[in-house]
Amino acid sequence: MSFTQLIKNSLLHINKLKEAKSINFSKITLFVVLLSFIMTLPLSYQVISVFHDIQKDGQTIAQKIPDFTITDGQIQTENTEGFIYQTDSIIFTFDPEGKRTAKEVSDDMIGNLFSVGLLKDELVISLPTNEITTALMGGSQFTFSYDEEQLSGLSGSSVRDFLTNTQFPAWMYLIVLLVTFYPSFLNLLLTLFTTALIANIYSHFKRVSYRFFDNLKVTIACASWPVLIASLISLFFFNFDSFTFIIISTFFIYTIAIKDSKKIEP
Repeated sequence: MSFTQLIKNSLLHINKLKEAKSINFSKITLFVVLLSFIMTLPLSYQVISVFHDIQKDGQTIAQKIPDFTITDGQIQTENTEGFIYQTDSIIFTFDPEGKRTAKEVSDDMIGNLFSVGLLKDELVISLPTNEITTALMGGSQFTFSYDEEQLSGLSGSSVRDFLTNTQFPAWMYLIVLLVTFYPSFLNLLLTLFTTALIANIYSHFKRVSYRFFDNLKVTIACASWPVLIASLISLFFFNFDSFTFIIISTFFIYTIAIKDSKKIEP
């Protein structure tokens, strides 16, 4: 069976899927990669949606930022009071009077993606506190003094321009797809192995002469429609239990696929 035939049979000819047991592992591995990319789409869509929400919220905040300059490492404004502005993803603090601390800016973050503070003498960025941010970045709160060279030209107009005009580059979408592929691939692999174990028990019960790896190949071939349907549902319901759905539906298709397989003589 060729790779093209495998795809065609998995979508149109369930009764031929038992033939997948004779396909070589390079083709079946490529098929798992293809299914994994399909499973990646809902997660990638969610991540990209978050990026767009952040971009939109940043443009909203840009309209609130007053004119200011940095002089001697401190924010200088004309008769402008500080304020706190909250969106769905960002809590933004502007405090040219030095009334708030970096800790208070971090403590403001409840249910938001991150908190940003332009304080009197430093820029504060706080991310959610969890194992991922600690492992990757060494912490969840980052402070940058205005004395640092990269912030020397900071001003109200430059911040507004940055938030208003910054667009996510096209390569960012590819990065998102590649990053989300890894957990999707592992999750699907675990799902397929679990289903194959159930299928292996079932084939022995039905006295079908399939080894475990035969059952694994046939199970993978049976997973096309379950993966497609689960991915489509997950686009609209992100908390959908695709793991259980794929196991049950793939096993159901598997039972149909091997129905006419040759049985071991008693």
